[in-house]
Amino acid sequence: MTTATPVRIAHPDPGQGRYTLLRAVESTYRDGAEETLLDMVRGSEDLGSLNEDLHGRAEGWAQRYHVDRQRANVLRAFELSGATRVLEVGAGCGAMSRYLAETCTAVDALEPVQARAAVAAARLRDLPGARVFAGELADLPDEPSYDLIVVIGVLEYVGGGTAVRAPYLDFLDQISRRLLPGGQLLLAIENKLGVKYFAGSPEDHSDRAYDSLEGYPVGSPARTFDRAALADLFRDAGLAPRFFSAFPDYKLTRAVMADELMTDPSGLAARLPRFPSPDWQTARDYGPNEELLWRTLVEAGQAGHFGNSFVVVAEPGPAAAELWPARRQAAFYTTERRPGRSTETVVDREDGGLTLHRRVLGTRRDEGGPTHRVTGGPVLPGVSLVERLALDDDPTTVGGLLKEWQRLVAESAQDADGVALDLVPHNLLLDESGRLAYIDDEWRSTDWSPDDVVARGLIWLAERLSATPSPWQSRASRRALADELARLIDFPPTGEWLSAAVRREAELQVQLLRVGPGDPRYAGEVDRTAAELAHLQEAAMRPLRPTVNSLVAEREAARAELAAVRRDNEERQAEMREDITRTHAALAAAHEELGSIHGSLGFRAVVGLRNGVDRIAPGGTRRRALYERASAGLQARRRS
Repeated sequence: MTTATPVRIAHPDPGQGRYTLLRAVESTYRDGAEETLLDMVRGSEDLGSLNEDLHGRAEGWAQRYHVDRQRANVLRAFELSGATRVLEVGAGCGAMSRYLAETCTAVDALEPVQARAAVAAARLRDLPGARVFAGELADLPDEPSYDLIVVIGVLEYVGGGTAVRAPYLDFLDQISRRLLPGGQLLLAIENKLGVKYFAGSPEDHSDRAYDSLEGYPVGSPARTFDRAALADLFRDAGLAPRFFSAFPDYKLTRAVMADELMTDPSGLAARLPRFPSPDWQTARDYGPNEELLWRTLVEAGQAGHFGNSFVVVAEPGPAAAELWPARRQAAFYTTERRPGRSTETVVDREDGGLTLHRRVLGTRRDEGGPTHRVTGGPVLPGVSLVERLALDDDPTTVGGLLKEWQRLVAESAQDADGVALDLVPHNLLLDESGRLAYIDDEWRSTDWSPDDVVARGLIWLAERLSATPSPWQSRASRRALADELARLIDFPPTGEWLSAAVRREAELQVQLLRVGPGDPRYAGEVDRTAAELAHLQEAAMRPLRPTVNSLVAEREAARAELAAVRRDNEERQAEMREDITRTHAALAAAHEELGSIHGSLGFRAVVGLRNGVDRIAPGGTRRRALYERASAGLQARRRS
């Protein structure tokens, strides 16, 4: 009875594929995919956390979120197998529950929405150690019951978006009361200050850019926290927290990193995430480059506060198990690939340095294709070749580095397993002496030539250079950029190369990610993937920050126009000053001339005559009129 939890004892098992109703919760939370998912799950025998069937059939984000192979990676990074009795709060449609039940002895999955609980129960129908309960945390017996409680993407919703701390504290307190001595809580939540939000990604819950950074000024259905505020919540609930960072987030996780890695001199923390992070609803319009921003935060020693999601391990007292071994620095995954090709890589600190340990996840269903090498080794320091090439587009510098890469590719083909397919620029580091080091020798093939690998590398180098601010963005398209890079190394010797390279890359991607050559869907998948890659190559090179760039252009145009107006005004003012100076000089000369006239005898005689006329013939009299007519006639005769 060591695996029997109080809620199981109180409620008999309703049978395979069915959930137990604790209480009908009045909840309107849906994403619209529940009915379709239930049909999919009931009709599939491939239910595992690394499934191919459900993963391949998912359409749209609402379905993908519940069946994607990457969903459980946020848990895979931790050592959960020692947990006997596990409670998952907010199980949804069972994506996490499935992995927990594959790993742990007994799992109680609690979900308030019955439509979702039904999908979860169907997903767990072949695992007798799992039970699904429809209800909320308050519906469970209020007593210590579990070694581990898992809460993924739930805490942000318990307060309905309120900033008041009480509902979040009450929720964590309820969790703590249900932990057995030595038990632990594993919780994942988005970071209010995630680096992707600084880069312009809309907030995951409100779909408004900068919303969490600004403190949700117009409200939100959910509320996330910065690291300090979240730590305070845990401590006030009597739980001691330890923080980890998840990328791109906890939803479809690629990597989980410990704080210690953020300051490691290898720089691995800056290289491990893949950017840009996905925008789950509306695509971001502009903002700083997320990859460069993250690199800056790592270099500044501040990265631990800005991961896109936090994973928190907390306990009310000494823990009975070590969920994250002390030597572990990170774990990262390639579960977007098919089972048997997917990998887990754990980064451990050993002998003062970092070491990679890699293993295959899942079972390969078909043979053929490239040879898969699953190897580990030390983490090498250095600067990414792509990062170096992004600094300038000097043909001599770039050509020299690419020719050295080309030489390494040719050398790799001497191996019995064939040429190294992953010997491409983004898998190369420049050490302090400027030499190139290869960091990911995973796939080899005798069907590919060195020129095939060089062509593959040029395609992805053009893509990487187009995705970061660099001089290369002035090129018309990725195709034009790839062709320019090829000319720097005199590649290929003859003929058009890009179309064939795109087709070959599409075949490789389909084999690794979706279906094998023996599947009837293979040809169609290759055609579709090749078309997507070709479109990417031909599309016009687009500025990374179109809105910002247009605003900057408008600002510069306005500044130029204002400068022209200022120059015109200055020229007019100078002309006006010259006119005024000339006028003042003319007035002074006239004043001087007038003064001399006023002092002459003739002027005084004229003035005396006019004064005399005014006395004997005042204005308006008949005598004055006769005088003026006579004077006018005299002047007319003088002119004639």
